[in-house]
Amino acid sequence: MAGDGQETPQDKSLQDQLLDALLQGELQDFRRLLAHPRVNPNHRYGKPHFGTCLELACRQRGRHEFVRELLAKVKPNVNKIFPEPLHYAAGRGNAGALELLLHDKRTRVNAQDSAGRTALHYVAKSFPAGEESADYERCLTLLLAHPDVDANRANHKGFTPIHEAALQAGKHAVQAFLLHAKQDLDLDSARGHGRTARQAIVERFPELKNSLPENQKDITCGRRDPQSRLIVELQERNLENFCQLLLQVDTEGSIVADPNYQYGKPINATCLELASKEQDSEEFIKALLRAGADPNVVNPLTEKSPIHVASENANAGALKILIDHKTTNINSTDSHGRTALHYIASRRIGEDKRDQDCLSMLLAHPDVNINIADNDGVTPILSAALADNKACVETMLKLKAEFLDLHNVKLNGEKTVWNVITEIYPDLSHLLPNYSYSVYALQPTVHSQLIQHLHKRQTKEFIEKITLHNRENEYVNDGDGSYTFLQYACKHGLHDVVEILLKNGADPNQTLENNRWPPIVISCSRRHHNILMLFLNLPSNRKLDIDATDMKGNTALHYAAKHGDLNSVLALLSHGANIEVKNIFDKPPLPAKAVENLLNQCLKADGKHYPEEDDYKVLFDYEILVPNKIQTSTEKVTKNDDLPLTELTVEDECEIVIPKSSFCQLNAEMEFLFYLSKSEEHRYLLKHPIITSFLLLKWYRVRFSYYVNLMFYTLYVIFLNAYILVEVENAENDQDLLMNLANGSLPVRTQFLLISLTILLSYLLIRELVQFIMCPRQYIKNAENLLDWSLIILTSLTLFVKISNSDWRKSVTVMTVLLSWAELVLVTGRLPRLSRNIQMLKTVSWTFLRFLIWYSLLIISFGISFYTLFHDARVDKEGENIFEDLGRALFKTFIMMTGEFNSDDKIPFKSTNVTGHILFMLFVFLIAIVLLNLLTGLAVSDTQAIQNNADILSVISRIRLVYEIESMMLGWHHKIFLLGIFRPFAYRLENWVKAISLFPPSVHSKHVCVLPNKGNNIITPHEDGVKCKMDVEILGAAMNIIGSRNRATDIDLIKNRLDAIEKCQSANSQILNVILTKLDEIQTK
Repeated sequence: MAGDGQETPQDKSLQDQLLDALLQGELQDFRRLLAHPRVNPNHRYGKPHFGTCLELACRQRGRHEFVRELLAKVKPNVNKIFPEPLHYAAGRGNAGALELLLHDKRTRVNAQDSAGRTALHYVAKSFPAGEESADYERCLTLLLAHPDVDANRANHKGFTPIHEAALQAGKHAVQAFLLHAKQDLDLDSARGHGRTARQAIVERFPELKNSLPENQKDITCGRRDPQSRLIVELQERNLENFCQLLLQVDTEGSIVADPNYQYGKPINATCLELASKEQDSEEFIKALLRAGADPNVVNPLTEKSPIHVASENANAGALKILIDHKTTNINSTDSHGRTALHYIASRRIGEDKRDQDCLSMLLAHPDVNINIADNDGVTPILSAALADNKACVETMLKLKAEFLDLHNVKLNGEKTVWNVITEIYPDLSHLLPNYSYSVYALQPTVHSQLIQHLHKRQTKEFIEKITLHNRENEYVNDGDGSYTFLQYACKHGLHDVVEILLKNGADPNQTLENNRWPPIVISCSRRHHNILMLFLNLPSNRKLDIDATDMKGNTALHYAAKHGDLNSVLALLSHGANIEVKNIFDKPPLPAKAVENLLNQCLKADGKHYPEEDDYKVLFDYEILVPNKIQTSTEKVTKNDDLPLTELTVEDECEIVIPKSSFCQLNAEMEFLFYLSKSEEHRYLLKHPIITSFLLLKWYRVRFSYYVNLMFYTLYVIFLNAYILVEVENAENDQDLLMNLANGSLPVRTQFLLISLTILLSYLLIRELVQFIMCPRQYIKNAENLLDWSLIILTSLTLFVKISNSDWRKSVTVMTVLLSWAELVLVTGRLPRLSRNIQMLKTVSWTFLRFLIWYSLLIISFGISFYTLFHDARVDKEGENIFEDLGRALFKTFIMMTGEFNSDDKIPFKSTNVTGHILFMLFVFLIAIVLLNLLTGLAVSDTQAIQNNADILSVISRIRLVYEIESMMLGWHHKIFLLGIFRPFAYRLENWVKAISLFPPSVHSKHVCVLPNKGNNIITPHEDGVKCKMDVEILGAAMNIIGSRNRATDIDLIKNRLDAIEKCQSANSQILNVILTKLDEIQTK
C-alpha cells in the first residue's frame, strides 16, 4: 500500500523529488515537478511519511502556498476514514492551510475520522497554552466562522468539541470557544461518559460557570409554546408528556407541536434525529412516527437522515424501528452519497455488540442495496476494508458474498474490491465467490435515483432524469412511500420540480394511502404561492380539484386564509374555490378573523404624498370582494337548481357550448358579500370600510333599477286600491265586469284603472316567472315570493272573476288590500334607512308566533274548560252566551288573553259554583298577566337588540337588495342569451348589465382612490372624472385602520431594535468577561 500503482524508477524519482521539494520548502521546484505529466499528485508515500503531499503540507506550518498549488490539482478530501487534510491542518495549528481548505467548496467541513472527530475536535484536543495558542485560536476562529460548520457534532463517544477541550486542552481552550461561538454552543444535549459538556466544564473550571450560555432546557421551559416544550420533554426523557404534546391539537384541528420541526441553533436537528442518536429512545421514535414524523427528512446542515444518524451512532434499537417503518428509504444517501451501510462499515465492529446488530439488520433487509457507491466510488464493503473493519468485511462476505460487486468497483480506478480484500485480509480469501466477474453488479434503479435527487434537493439532476426516463408517465406519479414526488416537491417548495412534473403529466390530485394531503393543499399550507399558481394555471382537462381536502377537511383556501396570504386567497377565489366548504370542525375556509386581516390589507395609504398634501390618496382595493374570474375558451353549462341566480341552467342532462364573449365574462360582484351577510360569524365585518365603501359605490349603480321597480309597484298599489274603492261604491252592480268593459258601459275612470292594473299586473307576473325560471328551488324557498303570487292571484280574482257570493267577494277584496300594502311595506323596507323598522316588525312577529304556537296549548285548555262550564248557562234577555259552542269559546278565550274580559255581562258566573271564579282568576293570572308580559318582554328584548345592531342590519339590507337586483339582471341576460332567437336583444341588454358593474371584466385593477383633502372625491382608474364622494364616516374608519397598522409596525420595529441592542450588550458583556479573565491570569503570572 505504499503507492497506488506500479511505477518506473524514473517516475519514482520524480515523486521523490516532489516530496523533497515540499519538505525543503522549494516552491518553484515543487510547481515545476507538479506540472510534470508523469507525477501523480495523489501519490501516497510510505514509511515514514504515510500520506499524500496535501496531507504532508497540511501537517507543516508555513506550507500554505504548497497547499494552494495542490488544491488546483487534487481534491481536498483524500480519505474516507483516516484523518483528512482538514483534520491535520486544524490539529497542527496550520491556519494558512486551513483557510485555503475552508475556502474550497469541495471540502467537507464536517468530515469525521474513524472515531467521529471533526476538525473542531482536533483543534480542541491540541489547543496549547501560552504563545502558541494564537495559531490554534486563529484556526478555531476560521472554523467557527464557516457557515456550514457544526460546532456541536459529537464524536462516537458522545464528546462535542468543547467537551473535548474541557477534558484534554484546558481552561484557555474552553474560553476560546466561549469567546467565538457562545450563542451557538449546545452544552446540554450530547453526553460523553454520562456527562454533558456543561457538567464537565463546571466540574473542572467552576469559575467559568457564569460565562457559559444559558441551559437550553431552562430557556425552552420558560417558553409556553408546545414546540419548545417538545424538545425539552425529549431531552428529559419524559415520555408521557412527550406523547401528550404530540396528541394536542388547536381549535382548528391542527397539531400544536410539529414532529418534523427543524430546531435551530444550537440543536440543529429534528426530534426524530435527536432520538435516533440517543440510546434507549425507541418509544420516543415510535411516538414520533405515529404522529407523522418523516423518517426520510434530511437535515439541511448535516445533510443526513435519521437512519444515517442511527447507523453512525450504532443505535440498534432506533435503527430497527426506522427500517421496519414502511416509508423509510433504507438506501437513502447523504450529501456524499453514503448509505446507512456505509456508516456501519466505517465503524470498528467487535468492540460493541450494537455494531454487529446494526450490520445484521441492514444486511437482512430485503430492499437493501449493498453495492451503492458513494460520490468517490466507494461501496460499503470497500469502505469497511479501508477502515480496517475486518469483522464487517467478514460478515458481509458470509451473508452476501454472491450479491457483492467485487470486480466493477475500483479503488482510485486501479484496484478492484477483490484485490483490496485479498491484499489486506488474505485469510478471508476463502469467503470470496469463485467467479472472476460479478453478474450481480447492481446499479441504483431510476426510481431510487429520483428519490435520492429529490431528498438531496438536486433539482437539476432530478429534472434531467425525469425528462429522460419519463415514457408514458412512468415515473411522474411515483413517490418514496411517504410522499408522491409532487407532494414532496410542494412541501419543500421545489418550484422547478413541480413545474416539470405537471408538464410531464403528473396527476395534480394524487395522494397516498398514508398521506391524504392533496398537493395544492400542501402548497398553500407551506405558503408557496408560486407553486400554487402552477396548479391554478393548469388547463381544464387536467381536472384539478381546487376544493380537495386533507384529513381534517381543510381546503387550500382554508390554509391561504389562515396564513393571511391575500394573493393566494384572491387566486383561489378567482379560479372558483368554494367559500362554503367547511372542515370537520365546521370551520369555513374564510373565518371572520382571517377575512378581517385580509380586508385590512386592502386599505393602503399613499406612499408618494404626505397626509397634509392635496394629492394625498387612500386606496380601497376590492379584489377580495370581486376576484377576477378565470374563464376558459368554452364553458359547459349544466342544470343545477341550487346555484345562485347568476349561474346558467338548461334542461336536464343537456350540455351546450357557449363561445367566449364579453357576455360570458360578466360576473356577479355581490356573491361574496351575500355569503358574509348570511353568516353570523362574519356579520360584524359588514361595518368594515372596505365593505361599506363598496356597497356605497354599488348602490350608486343599482339604485335606478330599484327606484324604477318601487315606482311601478307604488303605482300598482295606488291604482289597485283606487279601483277597489270605486267598486265598493258600485257594489250594487252585479253585472259581469268584462261584459261591461266590452259594451263600453264602464265609467272612464274605471276603464283607466282596469287597463293600468292589467299592464302593471302583467309586469309583476313576468317578473315572478323570470325569477322562478332562473332558479326554481331558491325561488320556492323564499317566503316573500309566496306573498307575491298570492297577491297576483287575488288581484286577478278581484279584477276578472265574478264571485256571486258577496261575502266571498268581500273577503277576497279585503285580502287583496292587505297583501298589497304589506308588500309595499316590504319593498320600501329594503331601503337602508327603513330596514331597521321592517326588521323589528319581522323579528317581533316571528318571536310572538313561535311562543304562541307552544303556549296555544294552554289557551286551548282554558277555552275547552270555559265551554264545559258555561255552554248551557242561561243569560239575561239582553245578554249573549259567548260559550254556547266550542268554536266561539276558543275564539273568545284568545281575545280575553289581551285583557278584553267583559266579565260582568258576558261571562255567566251565576250558572256555576265557585269553580268558574277560580278558573277565571287562574286564566287572568297565567295568560293575561304572566304570558302577556312575557311576550312583551321578548318584544322589547328583540327591539333593543335590533337597535344595537342597527348599522349592521342596514348594511345587510343593502347587500340583499343589491344582490337581488344584480342577480335578476344577470340572470335575465344569461337566459336570454341561451335562447338563440332572443340573442340580439341580449347583446343590447348587455350595456345595461355592464352599467351596474363597478369593475367590468376588462378592468384588472379593482380599486378606487379617495382624496381626503379634496372633498373626499372618489377616483376610479378605469373611468374619467369624479362621479361621487366617499362617506365621511367610512373614510374615517379606513384612516383609523391604516393608522393602527402603522403604529403596530412602528412598535414591532422598536421591539426588534431593542432585541438587537440587548443581544449586542450581551455579546459585549461576554467579551468583557473574557478580557477580565485574561487580565487576571496575566496578573497572577
